Amino acid sequence: MASVWISDTFRRVWIPQIFGGASGSLTIFALPLIAVVGLDATATQAGLLVVFQEVPVFLFSLIVGVWIDRLNLAKVLMFAMVAQFIGLALAVFVLTAIPAIVMLYSAALVLGVIRLVLDLGFTSAVPRLVEREQLVGANTRLNLTYASADVAAPAVGGLIARWIGEVMTLVPSAVLTVFATVSLFGTPDLPPTHDRRAGPSFFAEAREGLAELFGNVVLRPIIVSSCAGAAAAGVLAALQVISLTRDVGLTAAALGFALGAGNIARLFVTTAVPAIADRIGRGPAMILGNGLSTVGFAMFAWATLQQSLVAAIGALLIIGVARPIYAVTQLSIRQAVTPASMMGRVNASRRFVVFSFVPIGAFVAGVLADATSTGEALHLAWALMALATIVPLLSPLRRRDLSAYIPAN
Repeated sequence: MASVWISDTFRRVWIPQIFGGASGSLTIFALPLIAVVGLDATATQAGLLVVFQEVPVFLFSLIVGVWIDRLNLAKVLMFAMVAQFIGLALAVFVLTAIPAIVMLYSAALVLGVIRLVLDLGFTSAVPRLVEREQLVGANTRLNLTYASADVAAPAVGGLIARWIGEVMTLVPSAVLTVFATVSLFGTPDLPPTHDRRAGPSFFAEAREGLAELFGNVVLRPIIVSSCAGAAAAGVLAALQVISLTRDVGLTAAALGFALGAGNIARLFVTTAVPAIADRIGRGPAMILGNGLSTVGFAMFAWATLQQSLVAAIGALLIIGVARPIYAVTQLSIRQAVTPASMMGRVNASRRFVVFSFVPIGAFVAGVLADATSTGEALHLAWALMALATIVPLLSPLRRRDLSAYIPAN
């Protein structure tokens, strides 16, 4: 584990993600805040915002995955980070001049495309820089970094929104992107893993990623479970801010601290994930994370119906505990069982399939909330998470040892 910390190659890809993770956390917090508090969006409009954030996954994931395997990954990351700064700067300018929901949708769409490239790029870079037995340790360090950013971002963003306006919460996100861009100059060279001149056509390569994803006996239940979990996450993404501000009655600043509470739990639990995975196995640990999320989502729905701040905070704490257990273990399993030459395409195929369910869940939740109530619509989230827990229990993922499924390369 310690070797991951001192590895120069890992450190040089980890540092850009410190700044990039903080920027991403602020942006994710800012967009729904601008919609709900700044533009007084309805539940349906809030759901559509998530749709615009995630629709690039459906449109471009497979294309980006092939590019990542074909191109120099370090250069792809640099280009995407510069594009993100430009996109954030334009978003601040446009939303200040024209504070309309359609402008926010446009910004969410552009930033969603860029986030897709960065997420797939960094996810594909890590297994190229550390040994496979170090993947849980490396992903734990990265998740710890993201959790730290998620603790600070809502609190900082909430205070900025209170003092100078919701749109201005995007300014520090742009500044952090500059630091991330500069730190990328230290990233090791990451040449293409696949020779496009020797391989099949572009679309045939994309199909290879999908075939590996659904043909692998370990990856397939992860994907089915993740689809249900992604739909549940879409429900929560659409309704969380509405629930906490309109049902529970929090201000923008208090909202930031409430969301930060769940991320504090995530921060502490992340450090324990390697021990949990070693103790019960990566697959059972992943199932445990989904089970805890089911409890947290059910409690959040009840808290919304009862307008209980204490119960809502408790639910966010449980979800915060569950997230790193699931995220670190499923990612480490996926990276371990995927052949190195197909890492980019498999990661992209997974994102294409799984994250397509986020906007579906968000849109359905928004419509249901407007037709019934926010609390009633949130019941959909825990039902989907229950399904996400059951699926891997019926697969090899319930076994402690998955070494038989790890390829030699």
